[in-house]
Amino acid sequence: MNRVAVLQALQPVQDPELGVSIVDLGLVRDVRITPSEESTTAVDVTLAMTSPLCPLGDQIAREAQEALSDRFVEVEVHVAVDLDAKWSPEDMTEAARSALGW
Repeated sequence: MNRVAVLQALQPVQDPELGVSIVDLGLVRDVRITPSEESTTAVDVTLAMTSPLCPLGDQIAREAQEALSDRFVEVEVHVAVDLDAKWSPEDMTEAARSALGW
C-alpha cells in the first residue's frame, strides 16, 4: 500500500454538494501509512473542507473512512477533518475545475 493506492480508493468519494471527487477537489491534505507492531498497517488521512463551516465534513469523512476500510480490509483506518486547513480553488485538479465550469 502506498499514497497512490489510498488516493485511488478515495477517488469515488464525492463532495455531495459539488458532485466532484474529494481527491480532485484537493480536499485530501495528508496521507500517512504506518506499519504497527502487530503487523497491521494503519492509514491516517486528513481532509480539508472547502469552507471551515462546511456542514458536510463529518459525512465526507465517514464516506472516506468506509471507502478505505472496504478497499483495505486488514488496515486500521483513521480519517480526520482539519477545520483549520485552508482550501482554495487552486487546490483542485484541472479536471475538477473543468467539471465545475471554472
